[in-house]
Amino acid sequence: MTFHILVVLYRLSPHESRTLQTLARAARLSSHAVGALTIWDNSPIPCGSEETDALDFGALDVTYVACPENKALSKVYNTVLENVRYDFAIILDQDTDIPVEYFDCCVDQIRQFEGQNLFLPIVKSDGLIVSPGKLMCFKGRHVPDPVLGKRSAERVLAITSGMMISKRYLSRPRFDERLSLYGIDTKFMLDYAEVERSIVVMPFVLQHDTALWSDIDADSMLFRASSLTASWRIVFEGRSFASFMAVLYARWMMIRLAVRYRDSRFLLA
Repeated sequence: MTFHILVVLYRLSPHESRTLQTLARAARLSSHAVGALTIWDNSPIPCGSEETDALDFGALDVTYVACPENKALSKVYNTVLENVRYDFAIILDQDTDIPVEYFDCCVDQIRQFEGQNLFLPIVKSDGLIVSPGKLMCFKGRHVPDPVLGKRSAERVLAITSGMMISKRYLSRPRFDERLSLYGIDTKFMLDYAEVERSIVVMPFVLQHDTALWSDIDADSMLFRASSLTASWRIVFEGRSFASFMAVLYARWMMIRLAVRYRDSRFLLA
């Protein structure tokens, strides 16, 4: 069983990345051969491969890629995962805690649910389960107690960090390259459910820092909220009612943010 792990960095050095620190430990302690790791650095000023070389990833074959032009995440995913050899790909953000037993559990789940193409961990942020969730018309809803094991893929939402996806499913580009940051994971899950019947929810938790749930200043929130609502036009294309409701919700959300931050720019976004 081979894995290709993709970790994307942005304005963070490898030794500051919770993902790389905990991933290195899990790889060293795994009882299974893991495979390869691509560290894709989207930072305007890349840290360089020297810092990566200083980390001990055990038997993992590590490749560092500097991309100061900050390539869209959807394009990074497709570019890397189309051109490597593996049985399963694992996508990770830079700020996720990987448990020591991570790879052993992944292998056990693959063997238990042979033939499945998408495996999802339970992801928590500040004590709240943020993935997997459920799609209600156009809006995601948190699920406090996700059903473990094999289940229907219909209306399941998940964040990309921690996804384990089979090479079979990734035999062609699966991430919508019209999306650069927000909406990538939602579109992936909706597209997946159109061609695959089931997913597997794995019995372990990843701790993750989800920026969208954090308290941030007006400029940062304006960029994120505008990017998020703009992505909905692509995510829900072909779903007329969901698209219509998303437009209404976007206006309501921007009005609330304008009041919260006392900033009229949100009304013009």
